[in-house]
Parts: sequence; structure tokens; C-alpha cells
Amino acid sequence: MLHFIRTAMLFLVRRFARKIRISCAGFIILLDEDGRYCLLINKNQLNRHGKRILTPIGGLIAVSPKGREFLRNIGAEGFEKGDDLRFQLPKIFCGRLKEWFSKRIDRELSPAREIEEELVEETEVLTMDDLVGMTLEFSGYGVQRGQSTRYSETNSIDTLRLAEMFTVKLSKEAMDKLAASNQGWVYFVTEGEIEAGVTVDGVKIADVCKTILRPKLDIMEC
Repeated sequence: MLHFIRTAMLFLVRRFARKIRISCAGFIILLDEDGRYCLLINKNQLNRHGKRILTPIGGLIAVSPKGREFLRNIGAEGFEKGDDLRFQLPKIFCGRLKEWFSKRIDRELSPAREIEEELVEETEVLTMDDLVGMTLEFSGYGVQRGQSTRYSETNSIDTLRLAEMFTVKLSKEAMDKLAASNQGWVYFVTEGEIEAGVTVDGVKIADVCKTILRPKLDIMEC
């Protein structure tokens, strides 16, 4: 009987509760000797819309089958692509989502895959040899609230972006290669430029980049 009641309540929530779009990503914090942040031209935005927009290095986090089952049990639906943590959720369950996300279980726990894809495979700024000795240290979480027009060009949907950050250290040789590519695929920018949303030479910096500036160890404080 209790199971039936819970199932019925979840059905009603899914049917009538206001939805929010969720996007969960892992980003890196990579600084040069001058304390500038390494960002990357978003290849998807460039190819699809011809726009040069800087975003953090990293990307969407993949979820395990067990993690997906938990999310579906709290009302998640409309997973957009494969195992990526991008879906819709009744707003009333955002607290439970953040609790689950901060446990760091049943999902991808490192942005290493995305680093390889973006810096080696897609842009060819580095080689796999350049990543030998790379270290990643978990640095905390960031949360961003905004709007998305992914489902409609005219009607936006509330969006909650959860991100976890990792401080990355690369070899001097790898950093020299990144510096040589500055203002190509790679841009080294200041905190002030990120806050302003644009580089000094006019390249747009996505608002999500602000999440890498001051990560918090407790996601509930974000």
C-alpha cells in the first residue's frame, strides 16, 4: 500500500509540478604563471553558430545505470543524450539532486576524459604525452541558475547548472604549448575578464565560467 501511495504521488509530481532543466558538468581550474585562467573556444558553438565563445575546459558528467535509476525515482526525465547528466526534474527535488551530486557516487568522478577529448582529440593543442604526469585535485562545487532556450527558440526554461571543479597541474612543456596557442583555441584570461563576460579584445566569455572562480566545498552553500 505504501509503495502504491509513493508511486501515485511521484506520478502526480511528474505530471503537474513545474520542471527545471538540469545540467551537471566537471570543469578544470588551470592557471598560468600570472594567475590567469585557461579557457577554451567552445567548438560546438563555433561549428553550429559561428560564434567564438569561451567556456571552461571540461564537460558533462556521465551517470551510471544505478545513478540514473535514482534520478528517475525522484522524477528525472527527458535525458538529452546518452549517459550525460542533462535532463529535466521537478523543481521540488532540486535539493535531493544536490545532496546526491555531492555524495560523488554512481557517476563520473573526474574530467580527465573531457580534457583528453578537448585538448588532444578535438583541438590538437596537446598530445597524450603532454598529459603524462597531469594531476587533478578536487576543489569544490559551483551552482549557476539561468534560462535555456534549448527546447524552444521563443520560450525559455529555468535551468540549474551544477559543476564540480578540479585544480589541474601540467608539465612546463604542456603549459608552454598552451601559451603558444593563446588566442587560438586557448585563451588565458583574468578573473576580471571572466566577471565582465568578455576578454579585453572582445571575445565573449560564457557566464558559466564564473563557477570556476570561487568553488565551495559544501554544495549547499552555492
